[in-house]
Amino acid sequence: MDKPKIFFSVGERSGDLIAAGLIGELGDKADAYGVCGPQMLLQGCKQVEDMAKFQAFGVTEVIRKLPGIVGRFSQLISEVERIRPDVAVLVDGPGFHFQVAERLKNMQIPVVQLVAPKLWAWGASRVKRLNRDFAKVLGILPFEEEFFKSHGVPYQYIGCPVVDRVENVRTKLKGKTLSGCYAALPGSRLSEWGFFLPFFQEFLQFNQSKNIRWIIPVAENLNWQKLQTKFKQSLDDIDKIECTAPAPELASLGLKELRRCGPVSFVQGSSLEVMSLAEACLVASGTVALESALLQKKTVVVYKVDNLTYRIAKSSVKIKYASLPNLALDRALLKEHLQHFSVEEVSRSLFDDPMDVQGYQSLVDCFGPMDYARCTKEVLELTDVSSP
Repeated sequence: MDKPKIFFSVGERSGDLIAAGLIGELGDKADAYGVCGPQMLLQGCKQVEDMAKFQAFGVTEVIRKLPGIVGRFSQLISEVERIRPDVAVLVDGPGFHFQVAERLKNMQIPVVQLVAPKLWAWGASRVKRLNRDFAKVLGILPFEEEFFKSHGVPYQYIGCPVVDRVENVRTKLKGKTLSGCYAALPGSRLSEWGFFLPFFQEFLQFNQSKNIRWIIPVAENLNWQKLQTKFKQSLDDIDKIECTAPAPELASLGLKELRRCGPVSFVQGSSLEVMSLAEACLVASGTVALESALLQKKTVVVYKVDNLTYRIAKSSVKIKYASLPNLALDRALLKEHLQHFSVEEVSRSLFDDPMDVQGYQSLVDCFGPMDYARCTKEVLELTDVSSP
């Protein structure tokens, strides 16, 4: 009997890591195809399309990129129809993947949503569509299970892959910390860097007397040369800020320094290693906030989007917090500074407010490791019923 064919689709770095873990667990039990990131390719997934071609963040960016995305979407669906996978696994990215799922459902291909859409934040209006087009929903956040099951969604909590990644880096670095070094993580999209860097330059200037060294990881999906060209002025301004503290020896820790600007070392990837080595972390909301908090580093969230996206989100979102750690505990463990904030406010949160050590430990206790074996079983069960 031929091995089943599984189509994967991811839209960003965190999804790439999750899908790569699942593909690695599947091994030779199936052939993997998909919209890929670099980690999936390393696991042997055959690329149908590069995930970067479908990335767009915020309403303004989506509108600008829409014609190209629509064209590529049609090509993608045609290629999936040619491959005829036995099952499709769509990781996160519900805005795009709800459209994909509808088309695949019409081809009678069973669809699994891996990483449940955050309908508990945006409201239950799309639950009917989730039940209509998806055979299974596999979630990674323990606090969402009650919501989905109460709405009749075929949901299964399978653990959180962030736990595994955190434990791996802790073991690798054996508890090392770079004294006097902090980490900043703007995000994995150029638009996020565009909002973050001007603020960060002002923040560094305001706190220059603290004489702190900073490390910023540059995500693998970002082109470093393009980033330097696009944000030349901000980088030049940061480079003018003086810092007399000794620069960390990053190469000896396995980190590749791309450029040093004043008190900041930009390094290639290795975001988990950077957070683990830092004394504290200034992060964008999302997976990275959870990673930092599970590493039990004092974490402060700063996040901004274009004004149109913010107005739409503010009128639609039905949750009290933006970061996953705060949502998991239903309280403000991490200080969140969203859209409108000052360098003074962020500085107080990072340098003056005490860290709730017990709260960070309670967060660790909430999450279990990802059960890739269970995830594999849930996906392979559908291959027996995939034929029309």
